[in-house]
Amino acid sequence: MNLKKFLYGLLSATLVVSSVTPVFAAETVTTTSSQTQISSEEVTISLSDTSILVNGESASTDNNDAVYTSHDIIYYEDKDTYDSGNAYGEGTAEDKHSSEEALKHTVVNITKPGTYRISGQLSYGQIFVNVGKDEADKVTLILDHVDINCSVAPAVFFYQVYECDADATVETATNQVDTSNAGARVIIADDSVNHVTGSYVARIYKDTTEQKKLHKYDGAFYSRMSMEIDGETKGNGVLNITSDNEGLDTELHLTINGGKINIQSSDDGINVNEDGISVFTMNDGYLNIYAGNGSEGDGIDSNGWNVINGGTVISLANPKSMDGGIDSDMGSTINGGTVIGAGNMYDPLEDDSKQLFMFLQLAEKTDQLLVVTDEKDNPVFAYDFPNDYTYISLSTPTLTEGTYHVYKGGTIKGTETDGFYTTITSYFEGTKLHHGGTSTNQNIGMMTPPQDGNGPSFSTNGTPPEIPDNTQMPNQGQSQPTPPEGIGNGERPTPPEGITNGEPPTLPEGMANGEPPAPPEGMANGGGFGGPQGMQSSSETENYDFVLSASNKGFTNVSSTTATGNTASTTPSSTTTNTVGTTSFSDVKGDSWYAQAVTFCKNKGLMGGTSSTTFSPSAPVTREMFATILYRLAGSPNVTTPTSFTDVKNESAYYYKSVSWANQSGITKGISSNAFGVGQSITVQDAVVMLERYGKGGDLTQVENVSSTSTSPATRAQIAALLMQYCNN
Repeated sequence: MNLKKFLYGLLSATLVVSSVTPVFAAETVTTTSSQTQISSEEVTISLSDTSILVNGESASTDNNDAVYTSHDIIYYEDKDTYDSGNAYGEGTAEDKHSSEEALKHTVVNITKPGTYRISGQLSYGQIFVNVGKDEADKVTLILDHVDINCSVAPAVFFYQVYECDADATVETATNQVDTSNAGARVIIADDSVNHVTGSYVARIYKDTTEQKKLHKYDGAFYSRMSMEIDGETKGNGVLNITSDNEGLDTELHLTINGGKINIQSSDDGINVNEDGISVFTMNDGYLNIYAGNGSEGDGIDSNGWNVINGGTVISLANPKSMDGGIDSDMGSTINGGTVIGAGNMYDPLEDDSKQLFMFLQLAEKTDQLLVVTDEKDNPVFAYDFPNDYTYISLSTPTLTEGTYHVYKGGTIKGTETDGFYTTITSYFEGTKLHHGGTSTNQNIGMMTPPQDGNGPSFSTNGTPPEIPDNTQMPNQGQSQPTPPEGIGNGERPTPPEGITNGEPPTLPEGMANGEPPAPPEGMANGGGFGGPQGMQSSSETENYDFVLSASNKGFTNVSSTTATGNTASTTPSSTTTNTVGTTSFSDVKGDSWYAQAVTFCKNKGLMGGTSSTTFSPSAPVTREMFATILYRLAGSPNVTTPTSFTDVKNESAYYYKSVSWANQSGITKGISSNAFGVGQSITVQDAVVMLERYGKGGDLTQVENVSSTSTSPATRAQIAALLMQYCNN
């Protein structure tokens, strides 16, 4: 990926326009002091094309005020050189804007820390946050029915706020970052629908002969510092971002904790661009990305790491280019949530992800419905792809180790949002797919090779998915070209190792004179994983069972074509309602840390619900209930000898056999020599001890959100997590 972006070239630059005389951005964009604090209460900003109101009064034009308006905006001017003769920047004709176009924009400047609730519509404008670098310099923007368009630059721009991870270096960086103290914070207000339509600023040089960067900002919604996005109380607010370049960008970290975000972009949907340091983290909420409005673009592009812990992520790359749905330089980890990534380049997901995922390399691109069923053909996943893709990654909390089948096309009924089916009531007449082999996650080919010897073949008429009802985005501003994919912080990248003075890198061992290496075992004709030949299908290699395990997540050469060239079509008979990405319990969210464990225990018959619709994950587990769970795990063996516990004498009690068995087997000794402790909550520590006495089941000290030495009452969610860990090991 780095080599691809390095070869594309660079961008950018810009100028600040004054309503009287244009002056250089470096002379007018200053970092303000945070010594004068505004009230901790919310400040309301109401946008309109006729006037801007701050707390109900006309906005000031005094740049000493916390909020003021101006017509100064950073943009790429329509020129090639400075008056000095020095080069102005790297922009092309399509990146340039006239001063008249720039002056149409009203800039709402925020210069003091605080919380600002913004509403209203601004046809040409920008929210520009510039408060300072100190820890107190934090700004929260609450977007409450905002509709803003900027045709020359980012529409929402955190230019200077506190950076919570300023000391990060490549040597110390990890994929675990805490952005709770970020200076840039956005809250999507409950019940609101917000539209942010923005542009970008191509790379502009300082007015020197050295051609050093002055400005470069690629995203419609942009922060130069780490940013955190949250939903409000209900978490149902919507933020629609439309861009003629990249969508949502930060120059360091980005964390999403809630809300619903839809991004349509002409380049990367999300980009966090500090090489080897940046982390994109998804903890909760809903993220739907389509990066196909231009000529290229990853769905999510991190120059560091991606970490998905929860929520829903649908990330579609540009169908016309060699880009990935979930792209990173340092690794992508899935620990929870529902995840769909699709593109024509594959970036490996990390094997140490806490949640299972499935990777499919398709022999033939598909823009059809894709359905995954369990071994009995009950659907567990369904997504209707809007465009052709070759590489697909998917993960839901309900995926467990076992055998699955994969179908494309067919007729489906259920509840669908943005192509993803959250419930499936019926599915039939699909075409059953087979795979030609499995692969280790780290050895999957990176892109689709040429199909005719002359270069890659891609669709030229990709159609973006529809924006959900009632969240239609406004028309974009002036049409802009897709610039080359960005370089972190706008700087030229260091050439890849082994490249100097424009020379090509040393060829890998076994390659000479431009010849490809011998294909891996099981592959022929150099087709590659993405090629039409790939792993050769034959009666010996066609396998319709997709056996998923912690060590086997990738399936190559997935196809509907048999060795004889025919298409195999089968009709799965599923009429049972299936909930995808969630459990059947209303109080167990599909993206919760314990959802997979609850589903596992329910399917294994170890734990049921506290009612037909609830699981009560936070409720404590009694000692006799836990003994009953272990009894079920052991296969409910016959019990003939009564227990000596004085509080376990009622033979009709549901736990009588369970406790008797556990006592006879040495699994429990009770809370005393003659009492088991009926009615008392079992502690996490005691549950771990009883499991270990039952038999070896692997390490129980590394279970998420469960401390094996805790003396607190164990919740039903924690017990489910312990049981799944025990059984899987």
